[in-house]
Amino acid sequence: MAQSRFQQIVAAMQQFIQGKNPQISTQEGTIVRDIVIEAPAQQIAQYRDDLDTVVLDQSPDSASDAGMDLLAQNSGLLRKSAVAAQGSVIFFTWMPPTKDITIPAGTVVSTRPSNASSGIQFVTTTTVTMYATLSSTYYNTTTKAYEIAVPIQAVNAGSKGNVGANTISSLIAPIIGIDGVYNSAPTVGGAEAESTQQLRARIAAKRLGTALDTLDGLTTFVSTDDRVISTYIVGNGQSPRDYHGAIDIYVQGSTLTTVTDVVPVFTNPYYFKSQPVVDIVSVISSISGTLPGSSYQLNHDQAAYAGSVVGLDSITFSTGNLGSLFITYQYNSLISDLQNNLNQLQLQNCSVLVHAAVEVLIDITVSIRIASGFDQSSVITNVQTALGNYISSLTIGTVVKQSALEEIILNTAGVTDCKTPFDVFKSDDGTILPDSFNNLNLPSMAYPVANTITVNVVV
Repeated sequence: MAQSRFQQIVAAMQQFIQGKNPQISTQEGTIVRDIVIEAPAQQIAQYRDDLDTVVLDQSPDSASDAGMDLLAQNSGLLRKSAVAAQGSVIFFTWMPPTKDITIPAGTVVSTRPSNASSGIQFVTTTTVTMYATLSSTYYNTTTKAYEIAVPIQAVNAGSKGNVGANTISSLIAPIIGIDGVYNSAPTVGGAEAESTQQLRARIAAKRLGTALDTLDGLTTFVSTDDRVISTYIVGNGQSPRDYHGAIDIYVQGSTLTTVTDVVPVFTNPYYFKSQPVVDIVSVISSISGTLPGSSYQLNHDQAAYAGSVVGLDSITFSTGNLGSLFITYQYNSLISDLQNNLNQLQLQNCSVLVHAAVEVLIDITVSIRIASGFDQSSVITNVQTALGNYISSLTIGTVVKQSALEEIILNTAGVTDCKTPFDVFKSDDGTILPDSFNNLNLPSMAYPVANTITVNVVV
């Protein structure tokens, strides 16, 4: 209840009563004030508040959160819930396993906690076993450790689960035989629940273009899936597929599904059955057992069908005949789900293809000064977390502004100064470099993902 409205009603009732009989006291504590005036005034004010809410909830421009949900339902939409980030981690041991080591599904790992916050926790989604009889096949010549990869998912949904490479380093419950854990690639796909502002925009888009033969209609149809964070659509005549009626929808969002392709006869390169591929979990050869990661390479399709269900992501091997293969990998099943939904519409005179938007891994190295009295390790972790969270909140076609990142760093408790321009600020592959304003301009169908964030302390 708005207190000002209640007071206005009380004042009006006092004026009316005293206008009829000035001798009647309406001061606080009197029966007239407590029973005759304030009791009904409270109910009248509540009714007025309820009436205002009903009136305001008729329009997306003024509706409350609850009212917006109801308006969305009237348009056939639902507010998107938060989505948990996904990825994979690598468990390792410095010594060759002499007994089978099983890592069960539900094993909890975490980023490094700081004094200001606890670590971001993930759980493994698949049970894997490191077999003693195949110990040599787990050896990574680069890290000098015996390793096995496992898919993970964030315990809590939201964009904070999108963490950079090499940030997951804590094993919550020890596993006998395992010395540690790390993530060689960022986790992705985490998103916050849809805000009222975002839902308002979707309702407006739905009302403007509900026909599925329009670009707005197609975008709205795809965006109804909770897992879709943002989209970018390329209309007829602009598609890289370059033929009449071709329409491409680039989607930010993912559902990592783990599958195994059985390859009876050695094929090099081998094109995966499920597309688009995100990461390779393991490759087992009938001749050599589990292959080290250095013996194969994941190749992402770069042509017009890249990132779609008809893409040509492949794996190539650096060795000769390996016999039969069992290739376990993760692919983005959100893309196939969306494509199947669109195929069922049987749209006429157009060919709509859904693509996974391109992830641009962002590397940052920055130098800061820390105030005395603050724990250096905690400040570094807090800066890395804050930068990672901000980058994870950005969507397709975003300009990554160094000035915005600098502001985030300087607003972190304990940081007194930040060197600009940053020591490193670029895409991981070096193809996107800062412009004259020290910003990274991403392609229109790409979005940024925090990769390696290094924070150096200058004394």
